[in-house]
Amino acid sequence: MATPKPTEDKGRLVTGQHLPEEDSYELKLRPRLLREFVGQSKVKENLTVAIEAAKSRGEALDHILLYGPPGLGKTTLASIIANELGVAYQQTSGPTLQIKGDLTAILTNVQDKQVLFFDEVHRLQPALEEILYSAIEDYKLDIIIGQGPSARTHIVEVQPFTARVLYRRRIAVHHRTFGGDPWSDYRS
Repeated sequence: MATPKPTEDKGRLVTGQHLPEEDSYELKLRPRLLREFVGQSKVKENLTVAIEAAKSRGEALDHILLYGPPGLGKTTLASIIANELGVAYQQTSGPTLQIKGDLTAILTNVQDKQVLFFDEVHRLQPALEEILYSAIEDYKLDIIIGQGPSARTHIVEVQPFTARVLYRRRIAVHHRTFGGDPWSDYRS
Protein backbone atom coordinates (compact mmCIF):
# COMPACT_ATOMS: atom_id res chain seq x y z
CA MET A 1 0.00 0.00 0.00
CA ALA A 2 1.42 3.40 -0.94
CA THR A 3 1.79 6.08 1.67
CA PRO A 4 -0.25 9.16 0.95
CA LYS A 5 1.67 12.24 -0.12
CA PRO A 6 1.41 15.25 2.20
CA THR A 7 -0.42 18.08 0.55
CA GLU A 8 1.51 21.23 0.00
CA ASP A 9 0.43 24.09 2.24
CA LYS A 10 2.42 26.85 0.57
CA GLY A 11 0.88 30.23 1.17
CA ARG A 12 -1.41 29.05 3.97
CA LEU A 13 -1.28 30.86 7.30
CA VAL A 14 -2.31 27.77 9.26
CA THR A 15 -0.87 24.37 8.53
CA GLY A 16 -0.59 21.06 10.35
CA GLN A 17 3.03 20.65 9.39
CA HIS A 18 5.86 21.58 11.76
CA LEU A 19 7.84 24.58 10.61
CA PRO A 20 11.45 25.09 11.80
CA GLU A 21 10.85 28.78 12.53
CA GLU A 22 8.29 27.75 15.19
CA ASP A 23 10.99 26.23 17.44
CA SER A 24 11.95 29.56 18.99
CA TYR A 25 8.34 30.16 20.07
CA GLU A 26 7.98 26.82 21.86
CA LEU A 27 10.20 27.91 24.76
CA LYS A 28 8.38 31.21 25.08
CA LEU A 29 4.95 29.65 25.62
CA ARG A 30 5.47 29.01 29.34
CA PRO A 31 4.49 32.09 31.38
CA ARG A 32 7.33 33.88 33.17
CA LEU A 33 5.32 36.08 35.55
CA LEU A 34 2.19 35.62 37.67
CA ARG A 35 0.19 38.09 35.58
CA GLU A 36 0.80 35.85 32.53
CA PHE A 37 -0.32 32.67 34.33
CA VAL A 38 -3.90 31.71 33.46
CA GLY A 39 -6.21 30.23 36.12
CA GLN A 40 -5.56 29.38 39.78
CA SER A 41 -6.59 32.89 40.92
CA LYS A 42 -6.54 32.03 44.65
CA VAL A 43 -3.07 30.48 44.37
CA LYS A 44 -1.82 33.50 42.41
CA GLU A 45 -3.30 35.87 45.00
CA ASN A 46 -1.59 34.03 47.88
CA LEU A 47 1.71 33.86 46.03
CA THR A 48 1.59 37.56 45.18
CA VAL A 49 1.23 38.45 48.86
CA ALA A 50 4.02 36.06 49.88
CA ILE A 51 6.39 37.28 47.14
CA GLU A 52 5.81 40.94 47.96
CA ALA A 53 6.36 40.26 51.66
CA ALA A 54 9.64 38.43 50.97
CA LYS A 55 10.81 41.25 48.70
CA SER A 56 9.98 43.92 51.28
CA ARG A 57 11.84 41.99 54.02
CA GLY A 58 14.78 41.28 51.70
CA GLU A 59 14.64 37.60 52.66
CA ALA A 60 14.16 34.29 50.91
CA LEU A 61 10.53 33.36 50.41
CA ASP A 62 9.21 30.81 52.89
CA HIS A 63 9.17 27.21 51.67
CA ILE A 64 6.16 26.21 49.61
CA LEU A 65 4.50 22.86 48.98
CA LEU A 66 2.74 22.45 45.62
CA TYR A 67 0.74 19.30 44.96
CA GLY A 68 -1.80 17.94 42.55
CA PRO A 69 -2.21 15.96 39.37
CA PRO A 70 -0.10 16.66 36.28
CA GLY A 71 -1.03 19.67 34.20
CA LEU A 72 -2.03 22.18 36.88
CA GLY A 73 1.12 24.29 36.45
CA LYS A 74 3.15 23.39 39.54
CA THR A 75 6.49 23.41 37.73
CA THR A 76 5.54 26.59 35.89
CA LEU A 77 4.61 28.27 39.19
CA ALA A 78 7.98 27.38 40.68
CA SER A 79 9.84 29.07 37.81
CA ILE A 80 7.45 32.04 37.95
CA ILE A 81 8.24 32.52 41.65
CA ALA A 82 11.96 32.67 40.89
CA ASN A 83 11.34 35.16 38.08
CA GLU A 84 9.11 37.33 40.27
CA LEU A 85 11.77 37.37 43.01
CA GLY A 86 14.60 37.92 40.53
CA VAL A 87 16.63 35.02 41.95
CA ALA A 88 18.29 31.88 40.61
CA TYR A 89 16.20 28.80 39.89
CA GLN A 90 17.28 25.18 40.04
CA GLN A 91 15.16 22.11 39.47
CA THR A 92 15.78 18.54 40.53
CA SER A 93 13.71 15.42 41.02
CA GLY A 94 13.37 13.03 43.94
CA PRO A 95 14.02 9.85 41.93
CA THR A 96 17.24 11.22 40.41
CA LEU A 97 18.87 11.76 43.80
CA GLN A 98 20.29 8.40 44.82
CA ILE A 99 23.04 9.07 47.36
CA LYS A 100 23.61 11.60 50.12
CA GLY A 101 26.40 13.22 48.13
CA ASP A 102 24.00 14.14 45.31
CA LEU A 103 21.69 16.10 47.61
CA THR A 104 24.57 17.54 49.65
CA ALA A 105 26.19 18.87 46.47
CA ILE A 106 22.98 20.60 45.42
CA LEU A 107 22.32 22.10 48.85
CA THR A 108 25.87 23.36 49.42
CA ASN A 109 25.84 25.10 46.04
CA VAL A 110 22.55 26.91 46.62
CA GLN A 111 22.82 30.67 46.11
CA ASP A 112 21.35 33.19 48.53
CA LYS A 113 17.52 33.34 48.23
CA GLN A 114 17.55 30.85 45.35
CA VAL A 115 14.44 28.89 44.44
CA LEU A 116 15.20 25.18 44.62
CA PHE A 117 12.44 23.06 43.08
CA PHE A 118 12.09 19.39 44.03
CA ASP A 119 9.82 17.55 41.61
CA GLU A 120 8.27 14.36 42.99
CA VAL A 121 9.84 14.80 46.42
CA HIS A 122 7.60 12.00 47.74
CA ARG A 123 9.86 9.58 45.83
CA LEU A 124 12.99 10.77 47.66
CA GLN A 125 14.73 8.08 49.72
CA PRO A 126 14.06 8.37 53.49
CA ALA A 127 17.73 8.98 54.36
CA LEU A 128 17.80 11.88 51.87
CA GLU A 129 14.53 13.27 53.24
CA GLU A 130 16.20 13.79 56.61
CA ILE A 131 19.04 15.74 55.01
CA LEU A 132 16.56 17.88 53.08
CA TYR A 133 14.41 18.56 56.16
CA SER A 134 17.45 19.70 58.13
CA ALA A 135 18.42 22.10 55.35
CA ILE A 136 14.87 23.41 55.00
CA GLU A 137 14.30 23.91 58.73
CA ASP A 138 17.69 25.20 59.91
CA TYR A 139 19.66 25.99 56.72
CA LYS A 140 22.27 23.53 58.00
CA LEU A 141 23.57 20.15 56.92
CA ASP A 142 24.92 17.57 59.33
CA ILE A 143 27.63 15.68 57.48
CA ILE A 144 29.00 12.54 59.15
CA ILE A 145 32.58 11.69 58.28
CA GLY A 146 33.80 8.20 59.08
CA GLN A 147 32.07 5.27 60.72
CA GLY A 148 31.60 3.84 64.16
CA PRO A 149 33.15 5.40 67.29
CA SER A 150 35.61 7.48 65.29
CA ALA A 151 32.88 9.15 63.18
CA ARG A 152 32.72 12.93 63.34
CA THR A 153 29.93 15.32 62.53
CA HIS A 154 30.51 18.53 60.62
CA ILE A 155 27.81 21.13 60.39
CA VAL A 156 27.75 22.99 57.09
CA GLU A 157 25.61 26.09 56.78
CA VAL A 158 23.69 26.61 53.54
CA GLN A 159 22.43 29.88 52.11
CA PRO A 160 18.80 30.74 52.87
CA PHE A 161 16.78 29.38 49.96
CA THR A 162 13.19 28.73 49.04
CA ALA A 163 12.33 25.07 48.62
CA ARG A 164 9.45 24.27 46.31
CA VAL A 165 8.44 20.69 46.71
CA LEU A 166 6.01 18.99 44.37
CA TYR A 167 3.79 16.11 45.36
CA ARG A 168 1.77 14.29 42.74
CA ARG A 169 -0.58 12.92 45.37
CA ARG A 170 -2.91 14.85 47.63
CA ILE A 171 -1.79 15.34 51.22
CA ALA A 172 -3.53 16.79 54.27
CA VAL A 173 -1.09 19.63 54.95
CA HIS A 174 -2.54 21.71 52.10
CA HIS A 175 -6.02 21.72 53.61
CA ARG A 176 -4.69 22.78 57.00
CA THR A 177 -2.61 25.55 55.47
CA PHE A 178 -4.91 27.06 52.87
CA GLY A 179 -8.30 25.44 53.57
CA GLY A 180 -10.94 24.41 51.09
CA ASP A 181 -10.59 22.54 47.85
CA PRO A 182 -7.34 23.58 46.14
CA TRP A 183 -8.66 22.58 42.72
CA SER A 184 -12.01 24.39 42.89
CA ASP A 185 -10.51 27.48 41.24
CA TYR A 186 -9.02 25.33 38.48
CA ARG A 187 -12.31 23.54 37.81
CA SER A 188 -14.40 26.70 37.55
